Amino acid sequence: MPTPRQRSLWTDAWRRLAKNKGALVGLILVVIFIVMASLAPLFAPYGESEVVDVRLANHGPNWLWPFGLDQNGRDVWSRTLYGARVSLLVGVVSQLIVLALGVPVGAIAGYYGRWVDNLCMRLLDIYQAVPMFLMCVTLAAILGPSLENAVLALGISGVPGYARLMRASVLTVREMEFIESAKAIDLGGPSIIMRHIIPNAIAPIIVEITMGIGAMILAGA
Repeated sequence: MPTPRQRSLWTDAWRRLAKNKGALVGLILVVIFIVMASLAPLFAPYGESEVVDVRLANHGPNWLWPFGLDQNGRDVWSRTLYGARVSLLVGVVSQLIVLALGVPVGAIAGYYGRWVDNLCMRLLDIYQAVPMFLMCVTLAAILGPSLENAVLALGISGVPGYARLMRASVLTVREMEFIESAKAIDLGGPSIIMRHIIPNAIAPIIVEITMGIGAMILAGA
């Protein structure tokens, strides 16, 4: 008899998600929001700064203008869609910066331990002693006033928290048997970190990223 085909981790994850109706509805809503924001010119009847009619300033919502008009006679629905694009850019890109910087630092500190861990954590202590908003304002002032620099400042300011979370997760993974097996066959430290440590310790980071996107959007605002 042919052996049954094994399901991948992604297939198992999707099956569990599909059984949770609340999570599935939330996923659908998030996808709709992302699509509408990404394709704002297709869903917005007016441009982001286009004036419908100055004489109709502060007009209330109706079938023609679902969110009404602002004090300058511009369509609030259209401006909301275009503004969502900026919010998504700030939230997602800043989290990608945090992921690219915080995960390697936390993985290296957690895996090697000893003086490497102490050095990384003490540097993060110094960095984290500065309040996040003050750090963002300082970095934005140094880099210059622009959306790109603001996103970069937000991403850099969030590195310590993610690095510490990754380090804590790595400390539990590095003592497992498959890591000892990888060391026994003389697999190098960088290879163990990339192929075994990070994939098995990344779950808490993924959860934190999904919540952190909203926090970054608020901080950027």
